[in-house]
Amino acid sequence: MVLGVVLVAAVVWFFVLPSLAANSLQSALKSSDVITINNTVDFPLLRENLRGTLGTALAQNSSSADVASVLGSALSGLILNPLVDQLVSPAGLVALFQGGMGGLSGSGTTNFKVSSGLLAVDRFGITLTDLSNPKNTITLVLMPRGVQWKLVGIEFSPAALGR
Repeated sequence: MVLGVVLVAAVVWFFVLPSLAANSLQSALKSSDVITINNTVDFPLLRENLRGTLGTALAQNSSSADVASVLGSALSGLILNPLVDQLVSPAGLVALFQGGMGGLSGSGTTNFKVSSGLLAVDRFGITLTDLSNPKNTITLVLMPRGVQWKLVGIEFSPAALGR
């Protein structure tokens, strides 16, 4: 009996709750529901993770030792921090979700497919795939934070970052 209860709780925790959280987040992003977005996003952790992701991408793109890349690396923090702060807000996430790849570039391209599913035992993803270039993907990553699953990361395919 106890084993059955534990098994049911595990199934609910790892399959049902992340799916419900992802559906809630998607619905909130589609309707610009700021209250639900605030309840389903861990903004401080998302900012930290996104700064790391984008900082690594910038460093890889400017790996040469010439003066321009050194200057670019020094200035990247000045550019990166406001960009992350703008994206990691309810309005920024709505623009990203509703505009797909165009939400980042400002091109207005909304030709994308949304899919979701378990990425690992403790990671659930909502993936936006650019239908005109399927190698272009952005994945919103949800992980357990206390008793809830929350958005904590955004992963970009190399094509989405221009690599």
